[in-house]
Order: sequence, then structure tokens, then C-alpha cells
Amino acid sequence: MNPDLAQHGVRTAWLTGRLCEQLGLEGAQARSITAAALTHDVGKQLLPQELLTKPASLTRIEHGIVRHHCAMGAWMLRQQAQSDVSISGDAVTVALLHHEWWNGHGYPFGLSRQQIPLAARIVSVADVFDALCSERSYKGAWPVNLALDYIRHRASVQFDPWCVEALVSLDVGVLAQQYGEGVDPVVIAPVGVPARPRTEAPAGLDFLV
Repeated sequence: MNPDLAQHGVRTAWLTGRLCEQLGLEGAQARSITAAALTHDVGKQLLPQELLTKPASLTRIEHGIVRHHCAMGAWMLRQQAQSDVSISGDAVTVALLHHEWWNGHGYPFGLSRQQIPLAARIVSVADVFDALCSERSYKGAWPVNLALDYIRHRASVQFDPWCVEALVSLDVGVLAQQYGEGVDPVVIAPVGVPARPRTEAPAGLDFLV
């Protein structure tokens, strides 16, 4: 696995663990979901790497190719699970379904609400937050506060509102420290409460996959 993809998995797992704590999950369930976050993007190893490092928007065809990483990752993990007992069912589920949306407009199956397993709903929030706060070939790293606002506004659209509430309840200073930045003196509003945006959101989300 390329280093950037591996580090994304490590950071996503760290945040997934924090979300599990906020949601009151513990023991084997929390450990399984956190471990699943490590390999959620494993299918991207099979994609043309030039698509993952392209410094501009993907074309419609390229976007379609990248979407296959979910099914490919689930297939890879199922194969590994035959000889590696550490690969859990959550790992396969999360790899396959972490791009499903709460409102049913995600992929690969268009599942919605509780049709999406909890593990995938949690990792979805952690995955996108990390992607926003990390530098990519096509965008710079967002400030933590801006990423929190973006995800908060996507509650009940892209994300499970319960999982979003868990994210915005985390200590902003801890998140900022994890992502190597200072903290804007801005209070993050609760889920469902409009907040005045501090800046226009950067471009590039059309291919944040």
C-alpha cells in the first residue's frame, strides 16, 4: 500500500476509535470497527495510481473507475479472511459500504439510513473528515473548524446525524493537534443549528472519493 493511503487509514482508524468512544461503543465491537477503518480504502491499491494523484478534477469516466475501489477492497479482504482470522466481517463491510449516504444517494448500492451498517456509517464520517483535513494532490488541507462545519451541514444528507454529533462533540484542540494546526477561536454549533461560514469552501469535493 502506498504511504499516503496507509497513513490515511491510520488517521481514519484513530478518529474512528474516538467516535466509538463518543457513541458509547466499547469492547470487541469498538475494536472491530476501529480495525476496519485501517483497511477501508484497501481497494485503491488496485486502481491506476495516476488517478489517485491527479492534480485536477477527475472526469466522469475516471470517477466511475475510482468508485470500484469499494467492491475491489471488499473482495480483497474476503480473500485474505480465508487465511487470516484477524480480518473481520466489519472490515469487509466497511470497505464495501463506506461511501453509502444517509439519504440513499451514495454508492455502490444506494443504501440509506439503518440499511447502512453502523460500522460503515461511523467510518464514513472519519474518512471524509480526514480527507478534508489532509493535503491531497488536488487540494490543500482544510482547517479543522471548516471541516467540522462541512460535515455538520451534511448530517442527515451524507452522514448519520448521530455519528456527526459524536464528531462535533470531540475536543477541537485534540483534533487540531492531530492534524498539526492551531485552533480558530470559533464555537462549532450543534448539529441542526445553522452556523455562519467563515470562508468559502475550497473546490475539489466533486472527486473526494
